[in-house]
Amino acid sequence: MKKLFGFLSIVFLFSFTVEAQRVDVPSGYRGFLEYSTSYCPIDGLTAIELSTTHGCYFTDNAFIGMGIGFEGSGDWFLMPIFVTLKYNFSYDSPCTPTAQVRLGSYLGDDIGVCGDVAFGLRFGSRRNLAFNLMLVCSLFQPIDYGYYLTYDDYGGYYDRRWVDYPSGFGIRFGIEW
Repeated sequence: MKKLFGFLSIVFLFSFTVEAQRVDVPSGYRGFLEYSTSYCPIDGLTAIELSTTHGCYFTDNAFIGMGIGFEGSGDWFLMPIFVTLKYNFSYDSPCTPTAQVRLGSYLGDDIGVCGDVAFGLRFGSRRNLAFNLMLVCSLFQPIDYGYYLTYDDYGGYYDRRWVDYPSGFGIRFGIEW
């Protein structure tokens, strides 16, 4: 964790020193490589995700694209496939507030729907490169129920319960080119 924090600090310092007054306004095709960690406070599970998104800015501020990722922990593995919408609020400075919404489905140990909402900062430069740091709230919900047999005093019956994967909060770090 200390190494990750040190790396992020160096990236932020670099983004502020690269000609702070001139910022590239993105247009056309863009690609993202993003790494995130999440924590589910209900079951105490943590997960990591590595994803890539490709699409285009259809206005100076709004991006739409499709992506694929790999998410998991020691016990499970998921491969989310999603559509993402991203909005950058301003280009007056190299540090820009940004919001992102992802919706899609996932494959892996199970099949289901997923989505997340992220808010954070975009650190741009005039070299057609930017860094993103966002807080994320995510949801992974299986399509199938898990069926478990339980017994009472009068015989057995089936009880329906969801199979849970971490839906929680985290931090996402990304590079945009």
